Amino acid sequence: STQRNPEILDDWPLHQVKDKKTRLVVGACWHGRQKQMVQHFNGHLASMRIWINRVQSFEAVNCVHGKHEGLLINGKNIQSSSLHLQAQSPTEMEHLLRSVQFNIDQLFSGNTRISPSTNSGKRKIEISGTLKCPNNLNKLLIPIYSIIDVSKGQFHPQLIITGKHIVFADRQSMRNGAALLPDVKITVTEGNADKSSFHKLSWCRVHMRPARDMDLELFSSPTLLLEKLELQFVHDKQGFVLRGAEHPSAYAEVLEHIRYFNLRPESFPHRSYTLQANFFINFNKKFLYSNMYLE
Repeated sequence: STQRNPEILDDWPLHQVKDKKTRLVVGACWHGRQKQMVQHFNGHLASMRIWINRVQSFEAVNCVHGKHEGLLINGKNIQSSSLHLQAQSPTEMEHLLRSVQFNIDQLFSGNTRISPSTNSGKRKIEISGTLKCPNNLNKLLIPIYSIIDVSKGQFHPQLIITGKHIVFADRQSMRNGAALLPDVKITVTEGNADKSSFHKLSWCRVHMRPARDMDLELFSSPTLLLEKLELQFVHDKQGFVLRGAEHPSAYAEVLEHIRYFNLRPESFPHRSYTLQANFFINFNKKFLYSNMYLE
């Protein structure tokens, strides 16, 4: 017997009773003085099997009680809901983060079956970090948040934004115009299938923190490409917005061509901004957001 699969004990003595009633209990003990069952399961069972003269294996019991979702790194299950990574450079940290996966056991990850201990719904993912400076002081980085939707039955569309979370630019390139979102990709997936060609975005927004100085910080946009795609480019001190019904790949192409100018780069050692995107599902009034934070 184990803590999770205790052995069945016989409570003696047993006495013959006149009023016979049969009741099936799970994991219960009969207290004769109180004349009631205690320590029994209270809830709903989808099914139950009784093995005559047999005991279920520990592996099977552990499978039922265990968690069927969690984090993987390089394909290995770490059996934890949190993970600590350490790297010598931003590039090395990017490679480590790309090796982290959110996993649901294949036994329960089909369209119509899901683990009894895995509830459908949204999982919030938080990535927080600390930067160690040359003077041995630690600087807290702005956390990054993401959502993973775990659904039963058919897959729902997911809007995914990927790209460089850290963009480097020297002073000269900032004066001449630096790319804000190099290598940005926006995709719509259903399960493991790319469905980007079946959906159109309604807008994308770049929000800057803090607000920009409109006399010193400027944007340039690809005018001809915007006219061709019939997208609208609007900017203010908070950043800029692209509006119009167009495929994710078209939005990504426009974003890659937008340049950020800073006429006094020495006054701005770094810039933080967030990319948000939104699309209508089947063009009804349901919409989905996705974010990418950069610094």
